[in-house]
Amino acid sequence: MLALIALSALLLSMLTPPFQSPDEFDHVKRAYLLSRGQILLQSPPGEGSGGAVDTGLLAYMSVFWALPFKPDKKVTTADLAQARSVQWTREHTFSAAPGTGYYLPLAYLPQAMALAVSRYAGLSVDVSYRAARLAALLVAFAMLAWALRLHPLPPVAIGLLTLPMTLFQLASASLDAVTYALAVLALACYLHASRARGATRPRVLITFSVAMFVIITCRFHLFPMVLLFAALWQMTGRRAVLWAGMAVCVLALAWTMVAMQTTVDPRTVTGTSARTVLLHYLANPGTFLALVAHMLALPDYQDFYRQSFLGILGWLDARFDVEQYRWLGWGLAWLVLGSVGPFWRWRGHEIGWRVLLLACSIACVLLIFLALLATWNPHPAQVIEGVQGRYFWVPMLMACLALAPSAETSNRLHRRALVGAQLIFIAFSVYSTAGLLLTRYWAA
Repeated sequence: MLALIALSALLLSMLTPPFQSPDEFDHVKRAYLLSRGQILLQSPPGEGSGGAVDTGLLAYMSVFWALPFKPDKKVTTADLAQARSVQWTREHTFSAAPGTGYYLPLAYLPQAMALAVSRYAGLSVDVSYRAARLAALLVAFAMLAWALRLHPLPPVAIGLLTLPMTLFQLASASLDAVTYALAVLALACYLHASRARGATRPRVLITFSVAMFVIITCRFHLFPMVLLFAALWQMTGRRAVLWAGMAVCVLALAWTMVAMQTTVDPRTVTGTSARTVLLHYLANPGTFLALVAHMLALPDYQDFYRQSFLGILGWLDARFDVEQYRWLGWGLAWLVLGSVGPFWRWRGHEIGWRVLLLACSIACVLLIFLALLATWNPHPAQVIEGVQGRYFWVPMLMACLALAPSAETSNRLHRRALVGAQLIFIAFSVYSTAGLLLTRYWAA
């Protein structure tokens, strides 16, 4: 299954023009800056945070600037020829990448290394960019393979990995491929420890700690996952796990404070500092929860969250038709139902870690809305703009893993039926996604 998903993502990568994932221009700039050793972004007066970027890379990006938000714009042969001719110039100019300033750029290491090696090997910018895509994809699937060796994942995990939105992001040079894989790896370590308990190997706990640190410092809405360290401490009886959790928590908070103080994003329209907004809603949790409930009750936003979770490709400018969304939704729901078990079959020692995983899932969802309130919406807000369905991917995975039955409670016929359902879902998802990409970017 994993090899099939990797091949599917590689195929879709070939069909997707460069920089068509949301904010991918800024993500690649940040990876390039990391390849030159820059961790913190610079913030010149009157500019958004960024850094000195090779003019060749900027020229390569300019070829594809006309595509986002213009569904009728197609890629031409002349565009491809122009892009392939661009070389690294070794000349640099300041370019803003403010949307990435809040991330500790460790998750960009695969892309950064690919860009650095390609640049020093004298390869073109086009080849370097595609090498960065491939590096992120290969590293992500190496981590997913590692996760599967630690703990078998339920069929819904395969379904989530093969959603059109997920496959599209896996095929890009943005953060999502690496962060999705890190989240799966961290959760596989957690589930492995829930079974091995005191016999859990130290390297599993080290892997969990490192994965959690990288995830939280670039996806702060997953910060509640630090609570899983407490469960691991109880399950393994090792005090070092608790100290590791405290270190991850302190370092992640310290980085977030530094990033909030140093990042300048002229696109934000909050009217006040993120710190002020956060303190307001933390002091008035009822107001915050009422606003979230209001958003979840609005039909238009419900449809957008659902569709952007399943897949609105490109810069949210390539949608499937209603029937395809319906079939994707039903297919995923079938895999969810086939992957969860009744709570009354939970064993006594399982209840704690399962409930905690569910609580973390809910807390992460709430933090998504809070983070967007602090960084993307006027204060005080009447609605919460900027939330996309794909942000719920990891919380959804956590909830499904918390509700998944023990492997030994599933009979062979049930597992074979679910394997068939997974294959059908993968085929439909890849076929639909490839068709949409061809129509959006290539068909005249």
